Amino acid sequence: MSDQHVPDASLVGPAVAGDRAAFSVLLERHGSSLLALCRRLLGPGPEAEDAAQEAALAAWLAINRLREPDRFGAWLLAIGANLARMALRRRRMLSLEALAEPAGMVALWNALPGPEEVAAARELHDTVIAALAELSPLSREAVIGFYLQGYSQSELATILGVPVGTLKGRLVFGRKRLRERLHDLAGEHVPRRSPQLRKEPVMSEPALVQLQIDSVRMNLQSMHRVVVLREEGADRYLPIWIGPFEADMIQSGLEGVQYPRPMTHDLSLRMLEPLGATISRVRISRITDNTFFSEIVLRAGDKEHCIDARPSDALALAVRAGVPIYAAPAVLEAAAVPEVTNTGPLQPGAQPEPIRLMLLGNAELRLDQHLQEMIHLMLGEVAVIDSLSDEAEIVQVLQAAPDTVVIVNLGPDEDLAQVARLQGEIDHFSPLVVAYAHDALRAEAARLALRYYLEKPVSADVFIAAMRAAVIEAHRRAA
Repeated sequence: MSDQHVPDASLVGPAVAGDRAAFSVLLERHGSSLLALCRRLLGPGPEAEDAAQEAALAAWLAINRLREPDRFGAWLLAIGANLARMALRRRRMLSLEALAEPAGMVALWNALPGPEEVAAARELHDTVIAALAELSPLSREAVIGFYLQGYSQSELATILGVPVGTLKGRLVFGRKRLRERLHDLAGEHVPRRSPQLRKEPVMSEPALVQLQIDSVRMNLQSMHRVVVLREEGADRYLPIWIGPFEADMIQSGLEGVQYPRPMTHDLSLRMLEPLGATISRVRISRITDNTFFSEIVLRAGDKEHCIDARPSDALALAVRAGVPIYAAPAVLEAAAVPEVTNTGPLQPGAQPEPIRLMLLGNAELRLDQHLQEMIHLMLGEVAVIDSLSDEAEIVQVLQAAPDTVVIVNLGPDEDLAQVARLQGEIDHFSPLVVAYAHDALRAEAARLALRYYLEKPVSADVFIAAMRAAVIEAHRRAA
């Protein structure tokens, strides 16, 4: 096995024993990273090269104190970073000549703390050190490196040999544990932010526009969901694309679905109850680069608190809490549309092909108002609709136009004999059978068709899938 394939831990042992060749292999592996880190801290030039060489020498002299041989690279980079930061501090140190002026000496003397302050600082120091000692080793080295030694996240991630995302996770966990441990101490030494101060101006409610949830729809071609908000008293709609889980939560909230165990948004509302807080309203506050931002307004006693949230989460909570939904006028001006149909905008360069429909089944039900509504929601205006009763003529038309979508609209007492005969005479005959036990099912299927939002051009397969999904869901709900 070549030296380049030997693990660091296997080379550290010989280096500790004085094997310079083994240490040279370690430097070849990590020397470029060491020099790059020193240059990042000190800038290009001989000072960074001197710091890297000094770090290599210090590592050789102290390698017997390395406790984790497999982390030689991170240990070497930490030495280099410390030496580079010492060089930076030397740049900022005051010279003795700068302190020669009497004013400078007076300022230095006045800045010295008294005995009481020294004792308080020592007690604070010991408490913080004890809290740091309670952290796990991974969280402790992340917190010390970032908050006490002043490394940036990218520098510290390089030193520790972990991705930046992993480092952020360790910092979050470390902050949480320190906050719990030092909560009482923080009240004495950290000034509290005034609750009256806000970075963002508060919008007055009269300036906002009240909205209602019109529908939650799904694009069967991309499987994306969109929630459609409608302005009260006007024909303006605000479509917002959301995730599938949040779409299901909004839809279940609108329909009053109760789950055996609380889902995420139900649990959030339950957690507010013991705290005496309630949601009073939600608002879509702004839109930036096609991304919507919203706020949840909580009321606890006589105080209100604004919580930043994704619109999908805010709306899911709003429908469960039964609170009003508002939007800033600027949001509606930027993103509202006068009409939202179930067919989205035409894709660039695409021309919609007209879908030819053939309706079979009960003569009175072939194109009843509910089926007509479903077809209109999915396709808009349909160019050709055939409604034939003679089977020979049906076979002739379908053989001449095999892409025709056949919808069989059956009454409650009819069978599928005609469909079976046609399947025996026509290849690839796969009709969409729509059968209802009562009119309420047809109305429910037409309503459920609102859930599907299809980009044009709509293919026959996607149209059939949307129709079939609406009909199946209507039957499932009636069961």
